[in-house]
Formats: sequence, C-alpha cells, structure tokens
Amino acid sequence: MKILLSSGCLYTLPLAKTFHIAFETGYDGMEVIICETIGSDGGCSLLRNLSEILPIYVLHAPFHVIPGWGDRITALRKTIERAERISVPMVGFHPPKWLDLEITFWRWMYMVRDFQGELGGGKLAIAMENMPYRGGAVTV
Repeated sequence: MKILLSSGCLYTLPLAKTFHIAFETGYDGMEVIICETIGSDGGCSLLRNLSEILPIYVLHAPFHVIPGWGDRITALRKTIERAERISVPMVGFHPPKWLDLEITFWRWMYMVRDFQGELGGGKLAIAMENMPYRGGAVTV
C-alpha cells in the first residue's frame, strides 16, 4: 500500500512546495490534480521534474474548467493522454454532479462498459472517486 498526498489538499500552494511538504512528511507519492499550470503546454515537463521529488501515482482530471481542455469528457481523455505520456499508472475523476445537471457527462458515463479497457487501453487504471453526500437527511 502507498500513502499519497493529493495536490488538491494544498491547492493554494505552488506544486513544487506541495511536493516538498509531502516528501518531508513521509508520503510515498502524489496524486496530482490537473490545474492551469499542469494543463499548459509545459505541463509534462513540470510533472517530470516534480516526480524527481516524489513519484506521481495518480493524475486526477480537473475539478473545474481549464481553458483548452474542453468539457468533462474531453478533460478526462486529455488527463489519460498526459498520464500515458509521463508513465503515471492511474487516472482519477469525479462522477457527474447532480446539481449542475451534467446530463451529457451522465449519458456518456453510462455508455462506457469498461473504463480500464475503453479509456485506459489496458495500460493504466481509471478510478472514479466516491463523492460525499451533502444535503439533508436521507429518507427511506
């Protein structure tokens, strides 16, 4: 088992600082969330440099819109491409949001039968994160 720090936990800090904190506190590696810095043309070089501090085990699709990365489906595919280019073994993403009515994303997600095979090409793992329940009490 590996204990990873997600760059999302310290998103207000520069990525290099987050990697150094993770290294100094004993984490085994990082989950890096695609952000504007990583989404730029120089993102792969930056990720390769950061992985010299600690290995990157997971690239996470963006939480929000990043210019040039398209909708949630396109952003997920671009995250997978980037993970393949820099040899990161897993890509994570969040499921569609109910409140934002991400209908296109929902429909697409339900058409995919095998995320590992169809999106990861059998080369990397694709992981959908559980999201916390927020709201009132659940009634049965």
